[in-house]
Amino acid sequence: MLSVVMGACKTIGKLGIMAPELLHKRRKALRSFQAELYAQGVDREAVEALTATYKELGDIRNWR
Repeated sequence: MLSVVMGACKTIGKLGIMAPELLHKRRKALRSFQAELYAQGVDREAVEALTATYKELGDIRNWR
């Protein structure tokens, strides 16, 4: 029983450490995606729409 509780505490601790790093990587990927669209010559309105969709796809609250 104690090992289960300790395992759960370790998992929660690891998630707490990983969450900010994952959020940073997500923001970086979003900026890279947007920069590449601009580099390909896509107009501003389309870049904004595509970036918003890309951001929405990566939002875990929408993973139902």
